Amino acid sequence: MTTRAEIIAEARSWKGTRFVHQGRLKGVAADCAGMVNKVGESKGCVSSDDANRTDYGRNPDPIRMKAALDKLYIRIPKTEMRPADIPWMRARSRAQHIGIVSERNTLIHAVNGKFVEELPIDETVMNHIVAVYRFKGLSD
Repeated sequence: MTTRAEIIAEARSWKGTRFVHQGRLKGVAADCAGMVNKVGESKGCVSSDDANRTDYGRNPDPIRMKAALDKLYIRIPKTEMRPADIPWMRARSRAQHIGIVSERNTLIHAVNGKFVEELPIDETVMNHIVAVYRFKGLSD
């Protein structure tokens, strides 16, 4: 079993990785799905095949993205979001962005045009969350 602390520590180790669409390499290039899925893969929560999928466009289709999230992770109520969970958020009015929540109430995520960074989860971020997912095989 993987702990929440292990997921968060691995996510933090991606900070500073440059945003590149479909990137999957820590310290070199990552997009939001790449970072989250590779964190999961490194902790045995996501298969290598799933972590390395890049069959999506620069502006992911929310219907296809929801199907992928439902396959890879466990959907939970937004009110139950905890550290190491994965919020699915609107970006440019469409649900198409994910990250990992930390124990500090921050979001670790790959920001389009920038890099993987950690920012506070404020009211604006909360209002953009449309669903929350949890890694499979996670222990408290």
